[in-house]
Amino acid sequence: MFHFLALLCISSSSLAYELILMRLFSIVQWYHFAYMVISIALLGFAASGTLLALIQHRRKMPFTEKDFAFLFSCLSLLLFIFTVASFSLAQTIPFSPFQLVWQKSQYLYLAGYYVLLFIPFFLAGCFIGLNFICFKKNIAQVYFFNLLGSGSGVLIAFLSFYLLTPALLLTVPSFFALLGFHFSARKKIQMKSYIILSIVGILFLFMFAIKGGVSLKISPYKGISKCLQLPGARLEYEGYSPLGLIQVVDAPSLRYAPGLSLAYTQGGPPPQKEVFIDGHSYGAITNFKGDRSKLKYLDYTTFTLAYHLISPQGDLIVNPGSGNQILAALYHSSTHIQVVESHPDIVNLLRGPLRSFPQNIYNQQPHITVDIASPREFIARELNTYDLIQLGLIGSWRGMEGGIYATGENYIYTIEAFQEYFEHLKPQGIFSASAWLSSPPRTFLKLIALSVETLDTKWRGDISRSVVAIRSWATGTVLIKKGEFSFAELIKIKNFCKRRAFDLVYYPGIDRGEVNLYSILEKPVYYEGICHLLRRGTRDEYYENHVFNIKPPTDDKPYFFHFFRLSSFFYLLKTLGREWIPFVEWGYVILWGTLVQALIIAPLFMFLPIIFIRNKERLSFLEKEKIFLYFSLLGLAFMFIEMGYIQKFIVLLTHPIFSLALVLFTVI
Repeated sequence: MFHFLALLCISSSSLAYELILMRLFSIVQWYHFAYMVISIALLGFAASGTLLALIQHRRKMPFTEKDFAFLFSCLSLLLFIFTVASFSLAQTIPFSPFQLVWQKSQYLYLAGYYVLLFIPFFLAGCFIGLNFICFKKNIAQVYFFNLLGSGSGVLIAFLSFYLLTPALLLTVPSFFALLGFHFSARKKIQMKSYIILSIVGILFLFMFAIKGGVSLKISPYKGISKCLQLPGARLEYEGYSPLGLIQVVDAPSLRYAPGLSLAYTQGGPPPQKEVFIDGHSYGAITNFKGDRSKLKYLDYTTFTLAYHLISPQGDLIVNPGSGNQILAALYHSSTHIQVVESHPDIVNLLRGPLRSFPQNIYNQQPHITVDIASPREFIARELNTYDLIQLGLIGSWRGMEGGIYATGENYIYTIEAFQEYFEHLKPQGIFSASAWLSSPPRTFLKLIALSVETLDTKWRGDISRSVVAIRSWATGTVLIKKGEFSFAELIKIKNFCKRRAFDLVYYPGIDRGEVNLYSILEKPVYYEGICHLLRRGTRDEYYENHVFNIKPPTDDKPYFFHFFRLSSFFYLLKTLGREWIPFVEWGYVILWGTLVQALIIAPLFMFLPIIFIRNKERLSFLEKEKIFLYFSLLGLAFMFIEMGYIQKFIVLLTHPIFSLALVLFTVI
C-alpha cells in the first residue's frame, strides 16, 4: 500500500509543480510562457519513458525488488530537491525574450531554462514509469493512484494560490515529493539514513519558508519594474490569489491620465497610486475625496465624449480597472452607475486596504452598483437596458506595444460580445469603447472594425450615420449608437474635439480636410480605414490587403491583439530593416519558438525506442504502424479536447487559471 501512496504523492507533486510554474512565469516573465511549461512537462515525461524503455531493453537481468526500492527512494528524493532548485537556478539565467532576435546567446539561455525545468518532470516521469514496470500485476491500482494523484495535485495547487505567497508556492510540490520519499523509503533503506534524510528535508522546507521562499526576479521590461525606478517610489501593498499578484506602487511623481489632451493646462491629476497585476499596469487609483472639480482632467480624455452627447440615467461600465471611468461618470453626474468588474481582487482592494483613497467608490455609494462577474456572464443574464455602455481601456500601452497580449484570449472584445452589448442599449443609447494607439496603426483600427461589424449585423439603418471615432495623441475612442447621430450631437462632437485638440477620425458627413489636424500622422490612416470598413464592397478586400490582421475576432478566435501575419514580417523587414524588431509580437514569436523546439525534440523520444529496441514480438510493419497511429491519435484527441474545453470555459470563468484547474481536475 505504501508504494501506491508514494505514487499518489509524486503524481500530485508533478501536476502541482506544472501549474505553479505557469503561475510563477506569469509573474516573472509573461503568461505565454505557460505554453513552454506544458511543452517542457510533456517532454520530461516522454524522455523518461524513452530512457526506461532503453534501459529495460539493455539490461540482461530484470529489475529486482531491491533495485526498485532504491530507485523509488532516489527519484523521490531528487524530485524533492529539484522542485525548488530548478526554478531557483533558472532565475539566475539572464534570459530575455526581447533579445532573441539579435543576441544569439539568448538561445543558449533559453536552452538552459529548458534543461533546468525539464529535470523535475523527468524525475517524476521515471518514478511513475517504474511503477508501471514494477507493479504489472496491479496495473489497475497503478492507474487509479496515478490519476487520483494528478487530479489532487491540480486541486492542491489551485488552493495554494489562495493560501501562500507566490514565493512560497514551490514548497507545495516539494513537500509532496518529500512525502513520496517517506512512503517509498519506509522499511526499504536503513532506518538511520531514512530518519536523517527525512529530518534534513523537513528542516530544509522549514528554513525555506522562514526565509520567504524563492526570490522572484521580475523582468525589467515589465511595468512595475519601470514604475519602481521613479523617484521616491515604494511598494505600498501586495496581495495574491489565483488571478494574480496584486501590487500597488506609490510614487510622488506618478501621473496616470491615458491620452490626456495636450490642451489641458489646469494642473495634473490628484495624487495617485498605480495598480499592477503580475507586473502589468491595471491603471491608477486616484485620491478622490468628494470634490468633483478635482476630476476635471478626466473630461480631457477621449473616453468622456459620450457624456457630452447624453446625460445617462443608466450607465454600464465594464471592467473599469482602477476606477477612472467611474470617477468620470461621477464628474458628469450619472444618475445610476452599474459596474461589472471581472477581477474580484481589484474590488476587494478598493473596498478594503485602499478604500479611503478613492473615497469608497465601491462602498457607501447608493447610485453605484458593483457586480463581480465575467462581463459575458453578466450581460447574458442582465434584463435591464442602458443609455450608455462603456468598456474600460483595454490592456496597457507597454504591453500592447510589446505584443505580449498577442496569444491571450479576450472574450470581452469579440463580435459576439459587442453584439450582446449593443442589444442591451436603450433606443438612442450609445456604446463606447477605447484603445491605445499603436505604431504602425492597428489596435484602434481593429476596434473600429469590430464596432462597424457589430452595427452591420445588429442595426438595420444606415450604419455610416451611427458611428463616430476620435483620437488623441495616445488613445482612440469609437462610439456606436442605437439610432442615428443628430445634427446637434455632431456639433457637440466637433466642439469637444476642437477645445481639447483631439483629432476627428469619423462622423457622419465628415470632410477629409477635417481630419489629422493636431496629432498629425503621415497619412490619415484611421479615416481612410473607417471609410473602407463602412463600405461593404471594400471591407473584405481591406482586411485582406492590410499589412496586419485587423479582422474582428470571434468567440472561436478570441485574439484581439493578434495582428501578426507572415506578410507583416516581410513588409517590416523590407521597409524598416533591423528597426522592425520593436513591432514584432513577442507572445506569438515565443509560441512558435516553443512549437519548433517541440517538433525537433519530440520525434527523438518517439522513435528512439523503435530504432534501438529489438522487435521481440516480431510485429509486421503494418501492425507497428497501426499501434503507432492508435496511440498518436488517442493522445492528439485528448489534447485537442482538453485545450478546447480550457479555451471555452474562459468565457464563463473569466480567467484561464480557473478554466485550466477545472478542466485538468475533471478530465484527469
